[in-house]
Amino acid sequence: MRIFTAAGRPLVSFLWEEPGRLVALGWSDDEVLLCVEEGGNVLPYSVHGELQPNQFSLGTEVRDHHLPAPFLFARLRRAR
Repeated sequence: MRIFTAAGRPLVSFLWEEPGRLVALGWSDDEVLLCVEEGGNVLPYSVHGELQPNQFSLGTEVRDHHLPAPFLFARLRRAR
């Protein structure tokens, strides 16, 4: 896994050592890399490649029915 700055400079690289196969990647609004495994587990990483403690699952339906790659949506913010 390699993370780059917006200017294209390398920021960090690390080996994917988790047991699941990756099916989706995306950035959250607060700059957390969300890595979704085939079984529905979501592993959040900091911009420095550090696994965050707030891992979660998309539910047993994803794991049991082998759904195609999920879409990741960012929060919508309204200008005030």
